[in-house]
Amino acid sequence: MNTASVPEPFGKALSQGMMSFLAVLTLALSPVDVVDLAGGLFPFSLTPFLLLSFLLVAIGLFGLPFLRTSRYAVRRALLDYWPLLGIALVILVSVVFVNEDPEKLSLKRALLTLWLVFFAVYLLRRLGLTFPDVFTTAAKVYLLLDALCILLQIFIFYHRLVLPSSLMPFFDLRPGAVAGLPRLGGLVLDPNRAAIDLVLILGLLYLMHRSRERRLHPGWLLLGVLLIIPTISRTGYVAALLLLGSLWTVYARVKTWHVLIFLLGLAALVLLLPASLGEASLFDKLQSALSTSKEREQSTSIHFALLATGYELLFSEVKNFLVGVGWGTSYVYTEPFFPGNKYGNFHSGYITVAATTGIFGFLFYLSYLLWPLLRRLPWWPLVIPLLWANLFYEYTAEPLYWTILAVLNASFLQRGFHWRGYA
Repeated sequence: MNTASVPEPFGKALSQGMMSFLAVLTLALSPVDVVDLAGGLFPFSLTPFLLLSFLLVAIGLFGLPFLRTSRYAVRRALLDYWPLLGIALVILVSVVFVNEDPEKLSLKRALLTLWLVFFAVYLLRRLGLTFPDVFTTAAKVYLLLDALCILLQIFIFYHRLVLPSSLMPFFDLRPGAVAGLPRLGGLVLDPNRAAIDLVLILGLLYLMHRSRERRLHPGWLLLGVLLIIPTISRTGYVAALLLLGSLWTVYARVKTWHVLIFLLGLAALVLLLPASLGEASLFDKLQSALSTSKEREQSTSIHFALLATGYELLFSEVKNFLVGVGWGTSYVYTEPFFPGNKYGNFHSGYITVAATTGIFGFLFYLSYLLWPLLRRLPWWPLVIPLLWANLFYEYTAEPLYWTILAVLNASFLQRGFHWRGYA
């Protein structure tokens, strides 16, 4: 089709409408990994995001002839996302200097990461000021779908149902368990990632509504909290508390030490409450699931051993310190912990980035995380749970993670911000 023959207003409206519709679907389904659209035929999981993101970019090319970008917008975009240029360059350099990659995964994982980074920024700049409305709709769609999936997982767990083998290549809805309690991640296989995704979604929803002087219905917040609870994720629970503390600090105008006292008191209450309820078996199980179960003790010891392994690997050679051991090759060095698992990693965003890309990649990555906080962007409270979450897990293959970071660094979206501070 010759876009030159399309009237400009119609072309803009058509392109923007298709983009908004696809963007809602893509964002709503971006955390989903219980679905494999290829049915296990591909060597990787074809998630809804992978299919929709490529389709969305292809549709977005239709509107390119109608885009008008000022030099100021370009300069502002570069100021917003300069660490990403460094991250991309360092990832590519690290791939060139790979020592060992028996599965030939390094380049593939580098290209996937670069696609996630590119797509997050592309979508944000392409939608412009309509992004908050698109994200709000997508977030609500995700919460509803996740709630339905949680209910289905509860039904499967307590009735001990076995799904037909014909569906298993496409859907993996089997819930995990710890200390006799089900861990329900809903649309996300890993309950820890599921909890962090929900914390980020709820936090950004609240911040967007507040910055636009709109009221977010508390029902959505309540639904999100109810979805976080069955994940039984310590990382997710602490991230939620850190987000609440950060929001309280900003909007309630309290001092930081007040927040610290509140968090310490809340932590003590969580630890003491089960003990005060006598023979309440549910609370005993919950306490065991969170702190004293054998699964938790083993998981904690493995986590710290992985952190130590990555740290030692980083400082073992000068080359490792400068350019790392190669993006996507963590599985080689975590083989003793995860034998035969090509997805093995150091379970820490900081350690993984440092060990696989070297000190320069780590500094660029840390700059991107801290940039909204250092520039005092109005949505900086969401940085706090992000910093915590990266301590014990890595999210470099998580589409929603890169999207949230792109949003936090997008100064043009946040009202009241000027380059010299707040308006």
